[in-house]
Amino acid sequence: MKRTLTLRMAPAVADDLERLAEIQQASCTRLGDPISLTSHDLAAMQSWTRIGPDGVHVIRDDDATVGLLRYARFLDASTPSVLAIVTVDPERRDSGIADWTYEQILERARSDGAAALDTVVDSRDMDTRDFLKHRDFEQLVSVWTMEADPDFAPAEAPQPSSGFHLRVYRIGEDAALLTDLYNRTFDQHVTFAPSTVEETRSIETTPGFDPDLTTLLETDGGEAVAYARTTLRADPNDAWIDMLGVIPEYQGRGLGRYMLLDCMYRLAQARPRAIRLSVEGINDRATALYDSEGFMKIRTRICYRKSLTG
Repeated sequence: MKRTLTLRMAPAVADDLERLAEIQQASCTRLGDPISLTSHDLAAMQSWTRIGPDGVHVIRDDDATVGLLRYARFLDASTPSVLAIVTVDPERRDSGIADWTYEQILERARSDGAAALDTVVDSRDMDTRDFLKHRDFEQLVSVWTMEADPDFAPAEAPQPSSGFHLRVYRIGEDAALLTDLYNRTFDQHVTFAPSTVEETRSIETTPGFDPDLTTLLETDGGEAVAYARTTLRADPNDAWIDMLGVIPEYQGRGLGRYMLLDCMYRLAQARPRAIRLSVEGINDRATALYDSEGFMKIRTRICYRKSLTG
């Protein structure tokens, strides 16, 4: 059987995007994961193709599109790594395509100079977890999806502490600032990989990005100390807190709780079915904060890593 991993980027793969969305949603349905359906639609495929030198690649079996590979290089991280997430059409999972794709990924990751290969798997996908276990992948960390009813959101916009003020993101001006805040906030997290200004700028053009739903908290002296980005995705009932962080020097002052409540208030105005976010399960401070404001764990994804050295 002839198989060709097609490493093409949009707009070259534009004709495949609808098919890729179908495969991604079929995979979510197989796992009983309705949460991810609206975040893996056609708009998501279009946004994924905008992430620079990496992105969405098509897996073909002869002339049929049978899967997709999301491939991203984080070669400036403390451990130079590649993140590869493969989704194969559920009807073709037993045809050897996953094994073939895995070998292609290994070859490319090594040629890119990566010291590790990372991937992310739904905790309920036991077939894929067994596949990784038998190929010497080790579990790094669990990432929880948490959800809160919008009724837990404040009825009125919360006010920042004295000495701070909140403002919305300025397209064309704040990409470097937001990138720096993200890198300073998350550099100690297990799943951290440094972001770039170019990646942040690309987010400005993705479907669903609204500068009024991305906020920066500043001191009255003008220093940015916290940020949040929220999204109302393709389904108007699907609201997410995509990013939320406070720089280390200002943590422990209640600013994270204020930013969380402000996010919940802003999203609740659109009357979503639920407000969701993701967090590393070992981040006790963050999970306790979210739990205290009404969030509950509804899904677990597991991050795996395979060393490519030695």
